[in-house]
This record gives sequence, C-alpha cells and structure tokens, in this order.
Amino acid sequence: MNVVLYLPNFGQFLAQYNSAALERLCASGLVERRDLPLEAFACKSFGIAKQRDWPVASISMLGHGLLPTAESYLQVNLVHFSLQRDFFELHPLHDLSMEDSNALREKLNQHFSQAGYQFLATDDPHVWMMPMSQAMDVNTRMISEVWGRDTRAYMPEGDDALKLRMLINEAQMLLHEHLVNEQREASGLLPVNSIWFSGGGVLPEIVAKSKFSFYAEDPLLKGLAVLTKANDHKVPQTFSDLPKEKHVLLWLDQLQHLESQWFLPMLKALRVGKLKRLSLRMGVANYTYIVTLTPLDVWKFWRLKKPLLTYFSAISKS
Repeated sequence: MNVVLYLPNFGQFLAQYNSAALERLCASGLVERRDLPLEAFACKSFGIAKQRDWPVASISMLGHGLLPTAESYLQVNLVHFSLQRDFFELHPLHDLSMEDSNALREKLNQHFSQAGYQFLATDDPHVWMMPMSQAMDVNTRMISEVWGRDTRAYMPEGDDALKLRMLINEAQMLLHEHLVNEQREASGLLPVNSIWFSGGGVLPEIVAKSKFSFYAEDPLLKGLAVLTKANDHKVPQTFSDLPKEKHVLLWLDQLQHLESQWFLPMLKALRVGKLKRLSLRMGVANYTYIVTLTPLDVWKFWRLKKPLLTYFSAISKS
C-alpha cells in the first residue's frame, strides 16, 4: 500500500503536540520543505498550474457540489480580525450556523449588488464564493497562511488589489453592527467581523487520471478527485479502518488522536512491510513539510529522535 497523507494547518498544533511515533517517522524518513502552502502544493502535485493565484476557489466549488459557470471565482472565508496593539490578527471561525451565514450573506449582497458583486453560498457556512466575469489581476494568500498572523503582510496585491481591499473594508462596516454578531457576542462567541479572499482563478481543464483513491471531506481535495476522475470516499476513523488499496490519498481535517489512530499504526505497518511507502504532507503556515518513508527506513535505528519542532524549523529549502 502506498499512502499519501495530507495534514492541513498542522502548524497550529506543533507547539503543544507530543508524538513519539511522528518523531520516529521524521527521524527515520526524509524530511523536506516546499515554499508553498499545502493547498497550493496539492494542486501542483496533480499538475494544476498556478494562474495569478492557485485556482483553489473554482476547484473547491466542484467539491462543494457546485458547477462553476462564471469565468472565474474567488473564495471568501468568514473570519474574525482580532485587534492587537497596532495590527489585526486573523482567526478562522468554525461555529457559524448556516442560518446566520445566510443572514450575513444577504446583507452583503444587498449592499454590493449595484457594484456587480455577489456572494454565493456553499454547503459550508464559513465559506462563500464570489463569481467574476473575468479573472482579477491580483495575488491573494490562503487563509492557512494568515491564521494567527498580522494581516498587513498578507493583503491582496496586484493591479486589482485595491478593489478587494475596499470590499473587505466595506464588508467590515456592514458586519460590525449586524444582529448576528450582536447575538454572537452576547453568547460569548467571536463576531464575524471580516471576510478574506483567496484562491482566485479559472477552473482548470481535467488533468490526467489519478491512480489514487481519495479519502477526504475537504472540498479542494474532493474537487481534485473530480478533475482527476478518481474515486472519492469518506475518511475512515483510523488507519486500521482504511481499505487495503494500492494507492491511497487522505486529507485529515480533524487532527485529534493522530498518535494512536494514525501515526503509530502507520509506523507499525511500515515495520512489517504492509505499508510500502508513506508520504506525510503537513501544512505549516506558508510551507509544506514532506516526510517520506519506506519499510527499510524505519529500521535505521541509528537515526536518533529529536524534539518534534526540530524537524519543522531551519530545514533548508529544496
């Protein structure tokens, strides 16, 4: 079995994460770094070319079960901007109901309709899509790159960047006193006080058929499965529940119990030769870290384990 395992937003867990099995996997295998966020690396791995942006929005629409009909799309994430001493820090939201999301979207659509902008709902209340009659000349950054960081260094850039920055500013004013946010703050929840644009572009042509069976709930990976004509399945609870297929690709959004349900069983499977090749692909801000192993690697006991953070810092670019 050949397994490729994607772990998004893994950097958010590294500081407090304790995993003897992952330390052993990193010590035994080849650790590399790519200067791309995980979403971009996934696109590139399947032959998707970068446009002005990596076209994550249009691909993800397929994963949301929507058919892209406009020339181009931007993904719109509903977020919370936290005011620090002299800057705003971005935090994604995970507790918004579809009813509240629709109420916010209707308010913004009423305001922006005359300017020709419209926000489309998806099956995720935290994500909308914005269709465009033509692709914008703008570079954006994925939300995974900005999570917990000063937003000033990651704002849209390019000839059309000012348009998006103005949309963000206007949306913030509309969201500020919305009833949904008043109710959220009264309940002790973070208000939805901004939006974040990313992943603009045109839907790519169907690329070569993939040999992998996909196990993912993430819309980007589900969209890539459509583009590569791959089988798409629900993610199993544990590595042991994974069907014995020759080539398997997984995207785990839930990072709890990784040690007992994934890393340790995979390490054992490598040791007995049931797992022929393992590629871990971990998103850490605007980088992707790759750990590659074969059964022979895990028997190299002279490679001593190091603290986990060691493998995710000061790694030379490859």
